[in-house]
Amino acid sequence: SLEPHRPENIDLLYAWENDDELLAMSSDRLEHPAIDEVQRSLENWIAGSEDAIVFGIHIDRRLIGYVQRASIGTIGVAKWVS
Repeated sequence: SLEPHRPENIDLLYAWENDDELLAMSSDRLEHPAIDEVQRSLENWIAGSEDAIVFGIHIDRRLIGYVQRASIGTIGVAKWVS
């Protein structure tokens, strides 16, 4: 199920962000983030924003991944001026 992130996700997210194999496959950065950087990201994901939302993917309440939808807005809406 898709659920909002929870503060207790921090340890797993930190482990994922510092896994060399996952980092190589899913990121354009090569350095490992510090725990405070991962904590700030998680806090931002929990708080949400106007143009992005991040959900945790859970099976039996266990976090197995996450998905992000960014740049949410009115794409393709044209204004006609007469």
